[in-house]
Amino acid sequence: MNTGNRKILVLGASGLIGRFVTDDLRARGFPVVGVARKLSASQKSSPLDLELPVMSMEAPMLARLLRDHRIDVVVNNAGASFKGYFEEMSPRQVEQQLATNLVGPMNVTRAVLPVMRRQRSGHLIAISSGAGL
Repeated sequence: MNTGNRKILVLGASGLIGRFVTDDLRARGFPVVGVARKLSASQKSSPLDLELPVMSMEAPMLARLLRDHRIDVVVNNAGASFKGYFEEMSPRQVEQQLATNLVGPMNVTRAVLPVMRRQRSGHLIAISSGAGL
């Protein structure tokens, strides 16, 4: 398969879905940048992998990293979940969940849109909860 010079950014690359997507795309020859809050030693298999939480303050850092690069696809798979009843969540837990699942992806999108606009192409893929009932 001819992958051309397409570059893919996978957020949440340390989780099950993110690791599978990252490994599968690399096996197909795509250059993938895997981003996660924390990567284990075995997950740091590529010099392209980054430890970078996608909370609100890190988006400008991500924008600087991407400024001179091509990004064709962003797979936004970063997420966090607290188990239990919603009404029993503390205000801090609610804030953490919103920061990771809503504000973080919005900031990543804002960081990559200027790159995609400059290229006049790009795709954003958002993966939401697989456990929502």
